[in-house]
Amino acid sequence: MSNIVHIGLGKTATTTLQRHIFPKLAEMHGYKYNSPHITKLLRKSVVTCLSDKEVVELAGYLSSNDNLISIESLVNWNPDLWEKAAERNLAILGEKARILITIREPLSWMTSLYQQKVHEGNVVQPEFFFLNKEAYEQSKYFSSESKLEYFCPDYLDLERLANIYISRFELVTLADMSRIKNMEFLDDLLKITHEERATLASLFSSAKAENRGYSKNAMALTLMRERLFNSLGLKTFGSSDRRMEDFQASWVSAEKAARKPVKKYKDLPIGKKILLFPKRMAGRIFHVPRWRYLMQEIFDKLVPYNKYRLPKQVYINEKQIQKNRDFIKNLNGGGG
Repeated sequence: MSNIVHIGLGKTATTTLQRHIFPKLAEMHGYKYNSPHITKLLRKSVVTCLSDKEVVELAGYLSSNDNLISIESLVNWNPDLWEKAAERNLAILGEKARILITIREPLSWMTSLYQQKVHEGNVVQPEFFFLNKEAYEQSKYFSSESKLEYFCPDYLDLERLANIYISRFELVTLADMSRIKNMEFLDDLLKITHEERATLASLFSSAKAENRGYSKNAMALTLMRERLFNSLGLKTFGSSDRRMEDFQASWVSAEKAARKPVKKYKDLPIGKKILLFPKRMAGRIFHVPRWRYLMQEIFDKLVPYNKYRLPKQVYINEKQIQKNRDFIKNLNGGGG
């Protein structure tokens, strides 16, 4: 059986690929896309060790179909942990898995990565998130590998990432986000016809932009709100605050969903719709929108959108950024 695994990076048009391109590609070529059994176990493997039983179970699922998998957390969002993640992926997926890595211009990627952490409720000033190597190494005493609480630009080396996977897997494809729209990166993974490529390219270009980063004003408002919370001894509850029991609950929910997917309200029989209607209406009336929804779907659509940029005082390592830009340029055949 054949397995194509898109492991990341996150913030490289992954949402569009996952919702619009990969499902259609899988349909075209008879692949099973993001099997709930497989994704449950792979996502679990990112944050903890799988049991021997789960490893065998996962191997069975991977060998039973041609699978197309897209989970951007497999690569690890922290460049310092790329090699460790690659060893885990090799042990679980096997060297014959075809690996797809999507990459992006380094400064814009780091900016989007930081904004994503803020979206998830991990609100910290950028100068305390981006650290040089010395400060980052010290931060390890205060952080966990399962949580991206600090980021070191010194470790962001896309050529190293490529070599880590090329040395472990038989086929590795890297695709620059600026070139994804033409779908040529798929040629290394499957035999794509001209018509199929045109269809996928059309789907990509017409897809609605999703999960857009907070604007400059929305970021300022969010950071101001967090400073106010902190002055009162409070903080936003974010993904980095999740505990083991939270993860365990999500794995149980995923397992139940894999066994018996929950039907959408519109697909329920009329009798069940009537019974659930009062609860649905009450939920809508008394629902308090999340801050992320307020910023992305209301504030940034009402207020003129100005792109957020990292402040000048933030450590970004200009030399390393240029090295990564040169690597992407060479990857694209010397073009931009």
